[in-house]
Amino acid sequence: MVPLGASEGFWNSLAEYFRNYGNAWFLQGVHHVALDGYHNSLRSLDKGTDLVPRNEALRMEFFTASELGKDWSDPRKLQLATLFSNMSAAHNHNHSRSCAFECCEKALRFRPGYPKALFQRSKMHMAENRMGPAARDLMAVLASVDCSPQLLEQAQKCLDIIREGAGLEMR
Repeated sequence: MVPLGASEGFWNSLAEYFRNYGNAWFLQGVHHVALDGYHNSLRSLDKGTDLVPRNEALRMEFFTASELGKDWSDPRKLQLATLFSNMSAAHNHNHSRSCAFECCEKALRFRPGYPKALFQRSKMHMAENRMGPAARDLMAVLASVDCSPQLLEQAQKCLDIIREGAGLEMR
């Protein structure tokens, strides 16, 4: 039960709880449960709306329609980008590539140039043998100033694989 007139802080705390819940299940390899956590986090960021459908295809249509009319704050856009990027990774592990790609695109719409989402999209491009777009995303990750050392290392390894496959010299 949600308290009547719940504050912004309440919804942010609830969103963080569900994001952490999703992350914990993701790390355990139970990606469908992780997705439930991420979806509940999204619902919390939208102040508990019950309009989010349970059906995956309808849910993606809802997010497309709902985000268009919103004037999201910058901190909220960062939260949404992180959630959609996490959802993309979970969908990718579940071999639901169309949902994974769509979530990744949403993450990049909320936070253009987001290294984690660019890397996620590059892995999907590589899986579908689209090495040009994958290399472009990886180079953008490597050029980012907002990137963890681990992600930089992974991006470099992937770019090296693409270069090896193309017979290009390594850096």
